[in-house]
Amino acid sequence: GGVIPGFVGFDSTVTSELSYVPAVHGVEEIDNLVDADFRLVLRKLSKRDVVTRLKAVQDFGSMCQKRHTEDVKGVLPYWPRIYCKISVDHDRRIREATQLAFEQLVLKVRRSLAPFLKS
Repeated sequence: GGVIPGFVGFDSTVTSELSYVPAVHGVEEIDNLVDADFRLVLRKLSKRDVVTRLKAVQDFGSMCQKRHTEDVKGVLPYWPRIYCKISVDHDRRIREATQLAFEQLVLKVRRSLAPFLKS
């Protein structure tokens, strides 16, 4: 060989938890698609603190309800991956708030969501 096995239970590759959220100084096109307030809320969803994540999910739902449809559509490419992660959170309140936020998202964007969902 020459290949050194990693420790059992540890991944040898380093990945960023925020790989699905566009960075503030990222690609210009992505910055134009995702509203700055949405970007901040999406980042808070990856935090460890339960209260922070719960507040972020609730904020996301209310933003989906209050913002213009085009602003909400900018989040759609990132939402399925985020949803999969937070919809199975260990905290019941976060799981419940996620479903309520998803309802607000669907009510706002309607059929525009379909291309982003896997069949």
